[in-house]
Amino acid sequence: METRHLRTFVAAAEASGFTEAAKQLGVTQAAVSQQMAALEKQLGVRLFERAHRAVQLTDDGRRLLEHARRILELIEAAVRELSGSGDTQQATRLHIASSTIPAEYFLPSLLHELRIRVPNIQTRVSISDSCEATSAVESGDADAALVGELPLDDRLTSQCIGHDELLLVVAPSHRWAGRSSVALKQLRGESFIVRESGSGTRRCLERSLADVGISLDELTVELEVNSNEAIRAAVQQGNGVAFLSERAVSVDCSEKRLATVQVRGLKTSRSFYVVTRKQAVTAPALREFLDLASRIFKNA
Repeated sequence: METRHLRTFVAAAEASGFTEAAKQLGVTQAAVSQQMAALEKQLGVRLFERAHRAVQLTDDGRRLLEHARRILELIEAAVRELSGSGDTQQATRLHIASSTIPAEYFLPSLLHELRIRVPNIQTRVSISDSCEATSAVESGDADAALVGELPLDDRLTSQCIGHDELLLVVAPSHRWAGRSSVALKQLRGESFIVRESGSGTRRCLERSLADVGISLDELTVELEVNSNEAIRAAVQQGNGVAFLSERAVSVDCSEKRLATVQVRGLKTSRSFYVVTRKQAVTAPALREFLDLASRIFKNA
């Protein structure tokens, strides 16, 4: 099994097509097709289901993809360690999946520092909710994930890198805007805007309410949105109240576009985690990322 075949296979799998993989690798589409045919013949299995211009991995292809990535990571780690300078002809690739809060408030500075440490790195970032970001690591589509929800899959490992708190925010015109706190029972009379079910923010809110004997289903949820920015705008317009990350609303609150209200007896603190696969080879670029993630989150 040739290394170049594995590189081509990973490129084709990630691009879901031979044409795009050929562009990325600087070869012809025919060369990609020939290499994949040779790899399938050597292994005695079909790796792709071919349909017009798109290709999809078979079950065997998905199994090989995880192994291929580990093999290439190990080769890259060996080259970087033995070369000293870590200067290789092919740029180091790192795919990071992230939920919205880490992506918006930590990832930019993290990636800036990472590029200084690893000048030849090529980083791809996918932003979704905590559930989808964790799933990307589980499937091998991402090298690491930054999330606000502790993963349960025992094939993953997680490290706590920071903490956050959800705040109840209301419009400046809301009757609670001038109050320092409200009682738990008063929540039942409000219209809520919440994040989607896969969100770490949503899960944190559900757990916090459950700790005091309240189900989210008991509250009036008027709107469910997968964007913190959209929720902030909706609250500002008086369309409801919401629990959002302290980091997401700090500027709006300081500039009086939103007001915060404490809910007596309700604790809404949570943690952020960096998630990786347990059995994955930790390439130097990923080690640098993990080190930076811990330092930057804690100092933010």
